[in-house]
Amino acid sequence: MTNKSSKKNRSLIIAYAAILCLISVVVGAFAAHALSAILSQEKLESIKTASRYSLIHGTFIIALGSIHWLSESSYKKIAWICLIGTTLFSFSIYTLVYLKYHSIETSIFIPLITPFGGSLIIISWGLLAYQSIKKYVKD
Repeated sequence: MTNKSSKKNRSLIIAYAAILCLISVVVGAFAAHALSAILSQEKLESIKTASRYSLIHGTFIIALGSIHWLSESSYKKIAWICLIGTTLFSFSIYTLVYLKYHSIETSIFIPLITPFGGSLIIISWGLLAYQSIKKYVKD
C-alpha cells in the first residue's frame, strides 16, 4: 500500500471515529435534556451506555493512530473491528430503545446485534494487547 493511500485510509478511520464521538455527544445531550421527561430510567441508562461506549471507543480509535510502532495492517485491523463493533453495539441499543418506546415488536435478531458488537470491541482490545505484548517481547 502506498503512503498516500495509507494516510487516506487513516483519515477515513479517524473521520468515522470522530463521527461516532459527535453522535455520542449529540445523543447524550438529547437524552439528558429532551428524553429524560419521556423515557423510563432503564431506557435512559441504555442510551447513556450506548453513548458512552461510542465516545470511549471513538476516542480509542483516534488515539490508536498515534501509536508509532503499530504496523499499518495491525492499526487498520484493530480500528475497523472496533469501529464496526462500536457501531453495532451502540446503534442496536438506540434502535431497541426506539422500538420499545413506540411499542414496536422486535425480531430476535436485533437484540443479538448488541453482544456481537460488544464481542468485536473486546476482540479489538485483545488485538491491541497482543500487539503490545509482541512488541515488548521483541524489544
